[in-house]
Amino acid sequence: MNKTNIFIVTTIVFLLFDILLLFQIKKYKTVNQHQQLIQDKTTLLSSMKDLKVNMLEDAITQSLTSEDLTIRNNITIDNGEASTLLNNVVGSKPRLILRYSELNCQACIDVQLASLNKLAYKIGKENIIILASYKAIANMTKFKRINKLDMSIYNVDSIGLPLEKENIPFYFIIDQNKKTKLTFVPYKEFPSLTEKYFELIQNRFFSENPK
Repeated sequence: MNKTNIFIVTTIVFLLFDILLLFQIKKYKTVNQHQQLIQDKTTLLSSMKDLKVNMLEDAITQSLTSEDLTIRNNITIDNGEASTLLNNVVGSKPRLILRYSELNCQACIDVQLASLNKLAYKIGKENIIILASYKAIANMTKFKRINKLDMSIYNVDSIGLPLEKENIPFYFIIDQNKKTKLTFVPYKEFPSLTEKYFELIQNRFFSENPK
């Protein structure tokens, strides 16, 4: 092999080495960049999660009605089989009430009933009372049958709360003193707020160690 051929071969070898080295450097940088990208993405997602939680907490706080109202003692309710007083159904423990009318948005009602079915597994269906307003009691019993409701639902004209005039479903806690607490208006477009509300009342009223 003459000197010219040796030079050409040597040059090719060095070029191949340089190309391989550049490839390894690029690969190393790409891996590092990818790892950095993953780390940045993880940090961003964590920050967004914290922000979302804070926003939900702020929203739920702003959605709650702080004013406690006392419901009168002589409210009669009807489950389609018999009439009784609301006091008798509430008893001596806090209960979650869903209040709605058949004139309310039907889709809104359906969403809340689906959410309540899930909540019932956590706090017990005996702690949930649905107070509805139907022009004909037969419509309520039909609604209960069609939706396979396994929770207490009663027909009532009015319980005297201002929100009844707004034509929207709403929740509240009623205690043994017949005072309303943590009144909340759910929006079907924001199910996370309702979930946060359920979490709040579960921890405060329906856990083994209420907060």
